Amino acid sequence: MDPRSVEYEASGEPVVFVNPLLGSAYAKLHEELTSRVGEAVWPTPDAGFLKYVFRNAPASLQLDARPTNVRLSEAPVLASNGFLFGLEPESVSRAIGTEWARALGRLLQRDPFPIDRESYFFRPLEILGICIGAKSCPLVGNDAKDRLRTILEGGTSRIAESDFWSHCITSLAAWQLGLHWKRRSMPLFETLPLDELCLVHWLAKQGEFLKQVGLDSSTEALEQNILSSCFVKLNSIGTPGGAGITLLASEELMEKRISSALEKKWPAPVNTLAAENLVGTICRRFPAFAKQLLSRHASRSTVEILDEYDVQDLFHALLKLHFEDVRSEEWTPSYAGSSTRMDFLLKREQIVVEVKMTRKGLQQKEVLRELTEDIERYRKHPDCKTLICFVYDPGRLCENSVGLEDDLTGTRGALRVVVHVAPRA
Repeated sequence: MDPRSVEYEASGEPVVFVNPLLGSAYAKLHEELTSRVGEAVWPTPDAGFLKYVFRNAPASLQLDARPTNVRLSEAPVLASNGFLFGLEPESVSRAIGTEWARALGRLLQRDPFPIDRESYFFRPLEILGICIGAKSCPLVGNDAKDRLRTILEGGTSRIAESDFWSHCITSLAAWQLGLHWKRRSMPLFETLPLDELCLVHWLAKQGEFLKQVGLDSSTEALEQNILSSCFVKLNSIGTPGGAGITLLASEELMEKRISSALEKKWPAPVNTLAAENLVGTICRRFPAFAKQLLSRHASRSTVEILDEYDVQDLFHALLKLHFEDVRSEEWTPSYAGSSTRMDFLLKREQIVVEVKMTRKGLQQKEVLRELTEDIERYRKHPDCKTLICFVYDPGRLCENSVGLEDDLTGTRGALRVVVHVAPRA
């Protein structure tokens, strides 16, 4: 069920209308989910899980979390760091990795199945973070991994399938180490609460996990149930981790359904604002696009991004998917006694796109200086009403990317300037 519909003005331009009742219901749910996610503090399993889940999400959903060796003897802190190891195994320092592996060894000496169930095994996000960390940390030995497998094999009957959230998360933990907790029965999705429906939606993106544990389902039916639950049911907001999963899935499906509706009647951007939003989306998702390029079937050769020219070539191709008239390297008016070439001009939309890639010698200070000069130069260009600056920062050399965006985004006379840095530091 879509809270928006597409209609046309007399001019022929499409307008998206929001059903007031459905729109209000979703807005309230979105606000509650965002607030609940904001309650996650580092280092806790919820915060680590959200960092792991939001790895490719918009910058507004990113949490600030860094590996720490403080209080690693506590299972929640051990699990929190484990999620971070799963994101970037190569970033694990030897000191923290060594201490984490030692703390894991000590934890595995404890009884994982006490009578009172007060252990990491019975806390789904803890066991998941620990298993992801054990799989990803290069300093964890095979003995520790084998011990974890033995624990997970012995725990298959200790988490009831009817406890859907716990069973799925713990099953995903086992899957990290090559174990498949096969389900004996499929749940009725119509009876699941929203956070568990959204959990399945996220799990569907975890490789072959759903198929290998017997949870494979119809994507269309699942999405319909999620959207229906978002708009017409009262939903309780549980843990920050559950709220994050729900927020991620609901936003993605809203965008997918609305975009699908628009594409049927609005195949290309018809005004500057729509075009600006589309270019902004390309900027924000470019790191995920670049990462995906490296993963080719049968290790076939691919395009590696080594410098700014590579970024410009790929960005040009992406713009060509959405805009008919993309002009590269138009001359710009002289500024401070010299002229230069712009990267791309979207002639019909009167948008200029400037693409940069950070490197040694072009970090935040230098990028700020260059973009400031570009802005002054483009103010004189007759076809430039909006300047979009994309700074690709794969090495995270911009120490304060949010500050860079905020400092430069705004209006300069008749010129609107929008700056996107991705990925954000």
